[in-house]
Amino acid sequence: MRIVFLEDDGLTRIAPYVRSLGHEPVVLRSGVYDAWHANECAGQDMVVRQMPRDASGLELIDAALELQPDALISLALLDPHCWRDALVGDFFRQSRGIPVLANAPATVLMANDKLRTKQLLARHGIAVTEAIAIESLPEAEAAAERLGYPLVLKRPDGYSGIGMRLAENLEQLQAYFRRPSGPMLAEHFTQGIELSVDVLRWGGQTKPLAVIHKGATDRDLRRHPIYRLRVAPAPISAAATEAALHIAARAMDLLGIVGLAECEMILHPEHGPMVLEVNPRIAGTAPLSAAASGLDLHRCLVDMALGRCELDRLRGEPACAVQIPVRSKLDTAALARLARHEAVRFVKPINWAPHLGISASLTVARPTPQALLKALHEIGREADLEPCLAELHTLLGA
Repeated sequence: MRIVFLEDDGLTRIAPYVRSLGHEPVVLRSGVYDAWHANECAGQDMVVRQMPRDASGLELIDAALELQPDALISLALLDPHCWRDALVGDFFRQSRGIPVLANAPATVLMANDKLRTKQLLARHGIAVTEAIAIESLPEAEAAAERLGYPLVLKRPDGYSGIGMRLAENLEQLQAYFRRPSGPMLAEHFTQGIELSVDVLRWGGQTKPLAVIHKGATDRDLRRHPIYRLRVAPAPISAAATEAALHIAARAMDLLGIVGLAECEMILHPEHGPMVLEVNPRIAGTAPLSAAASGLDLHRCLVDMALGRCELDRLRGEPACAVQIPVRSKLDTAALARLARHEAVRFVKPINWAPHLGISASLTVARPTPQALLKALHEIGREADLEPCLAELHTLLGA
């Protein structure tokens, strides 16, 4: 059986697993591979069809037809790839009847429109942060009068915080609109804890994974999440954890998500978890969710396509896990030593640049908070994990 993967996130782990089951992994990709998105096909000895970065959905369908897949799995990390994978997947689902792990075009259209996603969820009783569509300064001023400052301005279809701005007052709001902005969403900046829940969904079954604590909401909206300490399971109340898991699962059901997706929330001090957005793709939190749940999420996607995954029977070995940024510059040998540490589950190297101040992100897991802190102190001899260790001690109460 030939399984075609759209993009190659996680192929270093997936390819050996697919081969062990007697199947052939093949890759069709159009991504740009750099320090943020490593080339995971290198050294895998597999068929790889490289498409131009701006390849259309129709061009990808033509290329996929030439590869003659028996199953298709999207490994999209970026929203543009997610949309094209939806088109490719829908073609093969409808015309070939093969197993497809890719969201339907309608699902991606809805999930990538943050305002319509909120409206859909709110109609079904799910708490969301209020958003107002704006395109001009008068509309922004009216939104600020209704919602109050500070006001967050964001693209209605963006990801990774691209284009987000914070207006503390009318003067800052007016300064932002000195140039045409195009369609935007306005939201009140909410003080609270940022949460994420990755969710597996297939065959009518939905399995939310660990609740991830991403820290307090940050007024520096341009700061990429890779800089922040993330902890799972989140050190929040049992009631808040249960609510976040329920909300994430319900959101995926309402959107008709297939495979693996992420629900982002804010834990409001009075109203509990409120949905910010849903990312209909593999998110940067996936390695942390895998470490905390004890499940290999990429293998789960393969098993779904092969008809051998029953989500209600999945059992992992839960752990206390973190994603933690490394401040010191690390060479290839140092990264390899870190990867061999028994507590390290995933290493994401990032090209060292002084203005970034971060060389890698580590996903580390141990059975207990105490064991996790001990492992991180050992790793700290190799890599600079400060000041995150002090923050982690406070979060874990250890």
